[in-house]
Amino acid sequence: MYGNIGSTIEGDYYNKPDIRFPGSGGAGAMAANCGKTIAIMALEKRRFCKKVDFITSVGFGDGSPDYREKAGVMGSGPYRVITQQALFGFEDETRRMKLLEVRPGFTPQQIQDMIEFELIMPPNIPEMAEPTDEDLHLLRDVIDKEGYFLKRVVKK
Repeated sequence: MYGNIGSTIEGDYYNKPDIRFPGSGGAGAMAANCGKTIAIMALEKRRFCKKVDFITSVGFGDGSPDYREKAGVMGSGPYRVITQQALFGFEDETRRMKLLEVRPGFTPQQIQDMIEFELIMPPNIPEMAEPTDEDLHLLRDVIDKEGYFLKRVVKK
């Protein structure tokens, strides 16, 4: 709920975790020191949990206003979280995640149902704009023409 990411372990004990993941691949240093960070991830309850077992990439820690300063990190913290169904940001005062936009066909309540913690929900949450033909061209033919991220090559 505060933008922390755990990509090292799942479980209560670092030396004997329930599951050990490959780690951050440098994302921990980036989350600590970049001006703003943007996470792109699947929207699942197990990923959007109240508290991660081990913070690999620091967000706003426990949500206290001076957490990042006391932790000695330079960056300003998480800025956005992008999923296929919604776009999230963080409230300035509480540092908690808030819903900014929903994909057409989804309601804010459906998004909330996919998350373990309570989101901050502004009164009027707009739908995301559909990608333009130019957006799709850039993604498919320029940025990811091999299909590494989109997981498919668009055949013409």
